[in-house]
Amino acid sequence: MDAIYNRFCNYLPQSANILDLGCGSGRDSHYFKSIGHQITAIDGSSEICKLASDFLNLPVENITFDQLNYSDEFDAVWACSSLLHVPKNQMKDIFNKIVRACKIKATMYTCFKYGTDELVKNGCYYSNYNEIQLNQLINNVEFISLKEIWMSYDVLRKGDKIPQWINVILEIDKAL
Repeated sequence: MDAIYNRFCNYLPQSANILDLGCGSGRDSHYFKSIGHQITAIDGSSEICKLASDFLNLPVENITFDQLNYSDEFDAVWACSSLLHVPKNQMKDIFNKIVRACKIKATMYTCFKYGTDELVKNGCYYSNYNEIQLNQLINNVEFISLKEIWMSYDVLRKGDKIPQWINVILEIDKAL
């Protein structure tokens, strides 16, 4: 994850206040906390929240994306492999909640499985995006602009020659 962490951190002020959306085990929050950033971690699973809270030694809030109710609090949002569980017809509303949660000139990282479909696999819902669909989504949300977009390979499937992930870094600029 170092390459992605570094790309994201290049946009952050020192001691940034980062919202980790769908923090899972707390792996990424742990990294950002270890380099001096302030973390607010959330996850939709109460069991995961308990485990992540113990690991991070900080409270992890058990809320879903549609329950986000922050306002002008964060310098950055980290949503690694989490927003892909939001149905495409709900994504704009979730992005609007993220915009509301952020300060002016905030940075956001998110990624999706590369594709065009929506599916349920092993009981989990996935929204997959390609460059065209992701650009359309970004262009339909006020105050968000694209800073970087790139493809990457799944670290669990070493040797694959087909990109598995589409990654973006966005800027949230409510002063536009």
